[in-house]
Order: sequence, then structure tokens, then C-alpha cells
Amino acid sequence: MRDKILDYKRYLAAFLIAPLFIISGRLILNIILTVNPKLEEYSNIVGVVVALVIGLIVVVIILLCKGSIGRFTLKSYFSGVFFYMLPFTLFCLYHILTSMKWIFIDNYERYTEHFLGDFITELCICIMVAITEEIVCRCAVLNCLLGRDNDISKKKIVAACIYSAILFGLIHMPGYFAENGASVASALWGTVLACLGGYIFAVIYLKTKNIFSVMTLHFGWDFALYCKAAMCKERYRFGGSYNFTPYQTAIIVVMVIIATIVLFKSEKEELLLKDNCS
Repeated sequence: MRDKILDYKRYLAAFLIAPLFIISGRLILNIILTVNPKLEEYSNIVGVVVALVIGLIVVVIILLCKGSIGRFTLKSYFSGVFFYMLPFTLFCLYHILTSMKWIFIDNYERYTEHFLGDFITELCICIMVAITEEIVCRCAVLNCLLGRDNDISKKKIVAACIYSAILFGLIHMPGYFAENGASVASALWGTVLACLGGYIFAVIYLKTKNIFSVMTLHFGWDFALYCKAAMCKERYRFGGSYNFTPYQTAIIVVMVIIATIVLFKSEKEELLLKDNCS
């Protein structure tokens, strides 16, 4: 009975982390913009910086509570990015490089003079979003769900990966529905893909204990989507067409299968957060 109550508290705490993170960030951003309205023009960047600061505060709290923020060896980093997630990494690299070639080498004259500045801004945003969301959705949420409990079962580890993935998708849902021209179906499908991506990242984080590996993967995915969107916008405007969704869906399905194999083939001890290299 006591274990069930403890699990209930853990899942409730994990559920509250995401909205508290969003609400606190939005509140601080509104205060900053009220004090200095001129920053409204850069609200996206300011918002991400605020979120990054909150994310770093979360890390400090985790450390003070004797939680685990993983290990940071090159071996664990490369095993996450270039071994377990190799198809995903190659997918992101391919689409980033082909899009940048199309934009900057083949068709740069189609873009406005402000595009380069916007491109660099989006690059920085993708980096900071990856850092912040991985700190909150992987470090904080999984620490709430699993802690450093040596006796936790493999079934609970699987449940933690699924639950954290659902929370990750729910965090992104408002953004998908807020997109201009987004249909309900596309917003819901985007949320589903985010949930599946969250599941993949959770498994890889528990397997490698390297938060930088999942930050890199998260950044690669977001930046690939931005690059493709920047390319597709001009293709459509000049009569071309390109649908990126089937490619996204295919690689996510492949990686969910790989992540599930990794999760169930790994020994419980390999997935515990207590396994922290000093």
C-alpha cells in the first residue's frame, strides 16, 4: 500500500512539473516585457532564455535533492547519438544538409535580406529549446518517477518512459494547435509524434545516462524541421511541392521499434538512474 502511495505522489509530481515550468516561464516573460516593452520584438528569444534559466534552476534542485543528472563521458555520448540512434541522426543530418544546400547554394536569391538573421536566430532557439526541454522532461520528470530507487521494477521503468513521453507530447500540444493554418488532425498528429519522440529520448537517456546525447538529438530534430519548413515555404510559393510528414513518421516509427528493443533487452540495472559515473 505504501509503495502505491509513493508511486501516486511520484506521478503527480511529474505531472505538475510541465505546467509549472510553462506557467513560471510565461509569467517571468510577461514581467520582463512589461518592464521593457521594446523587447517584444525579440519575445521568442527572451522566452527561450527565461526557460533556459528555469531549466538550470531545475538542475540545481535535482542536485540538492541528490537526484541524478547522468554521466558525461564521450563513450556514452557517442553510443547515444551514433549507435542506438544512428538512423535518427543520419535522417536529421541528411535533411539539414540537403535543405541548407537548397536554400544557401541553389536558391538563396529567393529569400529576403533578413533571412540569414532569422536563420541564425532560429538556430540559437533550437539549441536553447533542446537544452531546456531535455533538462525538464528527462532529468526532472524521470527523477520524479524513478528517483535513485534500487528496488524499482523493470515494469515501472517502462511505465516511466511511457508516462514521461505523454507529458512531453502534452507540453507541445498547445503549440501545434496555435500554428497558423493547422488543422485539428495535423495538430493531433504532431502531438502523437512528439509523444513518440519523447519515448525514444527517455529510453536513450536511461540507457546512456548522458543528457547531452538527447539534447543533441532533440536539437537535430527541431533544426531539421525548421530547415525543411524554410525550404518548403519557397518551394510552394514558386509552384513546387514537398510533404515532409511521411518521412518524419517513418523515421519515428523505426526509432520507436529500436528504442523498445533497447528498453526490453537491457537489464534493469542498466536503466536505473542510480547508475551514475563519477
